Amino acid sequence: MWPLTVSILPPPLVVQIRHSLSSFLAGGVSALAFGYYTVHQDVWKAAELVDSRLGSVARETVSAQETMQARVLALEGEVSKLKGKIEEAKLKAS
Repeated sequence: MWPLTVSILPPPLVVQIRHSLSSFLAGGVSALAFGYYTVHQDVWKAAELVDSRLGSVARETVSAQETMQARVLALEGEVSKLKGKIEEAKLKAS
């Protein structure tokens, strides 16, 4: 029969290891939570910057396209004038 005064206590080394491990895990979880929050904020800021840059590029592209279209229209007008002059010169030559 077991004596009633025997208590089952873990050895001090096991208690120390358990305490160290639980402290390490708590610190690790805290660091991961902070890291996740920081990365999440950085991703949102980067996404906002990318959206802003895409908007400015889109505006620049539209402006450049409008300028190019105006130049093309002017050149088409010049080409039609030159074609008219060529036709006149052909009619005079014949």
